[in-house]
Amino acid sequence: MTMGKLLDQAPKVQPHPKIKRRAGAREVLTEDLAKRIALMVQQFPDARIAVTWDNVVRQTKLRIGHEFRRNVLATKQWNGRKLIADAFHDAKKIQRRLARDMEPMYANEPRSRLRLVIARLQAENLALREQLELVRTMQYDEIHALLDTRTPLNQLVALRECHSKSCR
Repeated sequence: MTMGKLLDQAPKVQPHPKIKRRAGAREVLTEDLAKRIALMVQQFPDARIAVTWDNVVRQTKLRIGHEFRRNVLATKQWNGRKLIADAFHDAKKIQRRLARDMEPMYANEPRSRLRLVIARLQAENLALREQLELVRTMQYDEIHALLDTRTPLNQLVALRECHSKSCR
């Protein structure tokens, strides 16, 4: 018998079903570590950190102390879910929404519409300035009338209250 036939006839050794043995170095990116990284990535928009893979790699190195490559962070799965990639995409959506909310109200309006809005706002501004000037002159007249009289202040207040009640 040849060696190949002996190996074919030898009983196959089945590994124990509960023990998974892997060759090589110990796994560095564990599920717990991935959850920590995912939580960190979700906080990027609130911290005003740009959501990019370069920033994820950089912040991971700063906070965890190990520099993972982008492809490892983006493709590693646990129970069929890419924890870090999902967190990255959610944070990216939030960042886009915040940027859209913060852009000016009329950013995409045509010029003719903007001119109408500017004209309306200028007219409102002018009307409010005229109203303010009218109130200022009335108050100025009242204070000068108060300063020019020799009547005691308590009598002036009483006269004013009496006058305002009778005018109604």
